[in-house]
Amino acid sequence: MAYLIIISFIVLVSTGAIIRWYATRYFGLIGTLLINLLGAFALGLLTNTGGSTAVVLGTGALGSLTTISGLALHLDQLLRNDKKLAIGYLVLSISGGIAAALLGIKLVD
Repeated sequence: MAYLIIISFIVLVSTGAIIRWYATRYFGLIGTLLINLLGAFALGLLTNTGGSTAVVLGTGALGSLTTISGLALHLDQLLRNDKKLAIGYLVLSISGGIAAALLGIKLVD
């Protein structure tokens, strides 16, 4: 059973990272935003799960899917060009992430 968990974790970490990379590469900051919102929503859906399910899906798949470093990179780029857009992007990322997580939680309650 432990080997199955380890293999699942590795596969999901790899898959999440590849999806994030493609989304960011092809859609830029919008891809990063959407990936992070999707990840927050999915984490909200996982609130009632426990044990290895939460670890494998939450930490493995969604931890590698979402990206704070991508958010920081895009924020830095926006701050150099358009401070208002940068602030909007940050506010949308944070408030949207919280709203997405709360929606996920609400759906499983």
